[in-house]
Amino acid sequence: MSVSSKPQAPREPDPTANDAEAMAIAAEVADLLGRAVRDGQPLFLIAIYEHEGDKLRLLEVLRWRLLEAGYTTQTLDPRHRPEHGLGRFYAALAEHGPRALSLVSDLPRKTGGAALEPAFLEYFNLHRDRIARDRLRFLLFLHAVEMEGFVRLAGDM
Repeated sequence: MSVSSKPQAPREPDPTANDAEAMAIAAEVADLLGRAVRDGQPLFLIAIYEHEGDKLRLLEVLRWRLLEAGYTTQTLDPRHRPEHGLGRFYAALAEHGPRALSLVSDLPRKTGGAALEPAFLEYFNLHRDRIARDRLRFLLFLHAVEMEGFVRLAGDM
């Protein structure tokens, strides 16, 4: 996935049976982002998904909807892109403007991929005050089976 910091022309998502749900979620995210921007507040959202295809579809619709509403998005993937990972995540979140929403598509995992990487979650948790103070805004995608581990290690976010 690429990191995009400048708006491009919105393109209409291909209509499918799943678009109504994705469009409704994207509209709600756009509304929450709009309120956070207007009120000068941080925003931390979690999208829990069960199937990778659902996540990818929602990412596509979110990018389109937020761009259409005048917001900038960037996709961060700390699992597959080392420049978004441990020790760099906060900087990657912070490098975009006040009308930006970072879409965090995947978190690092322990060797073997069975569980989330505790060191990354601790780093993430350590920066929670800074993230709030600097009014950063992001949406984290978590697979349903990872939610318990995330809450246990970074639950006070």
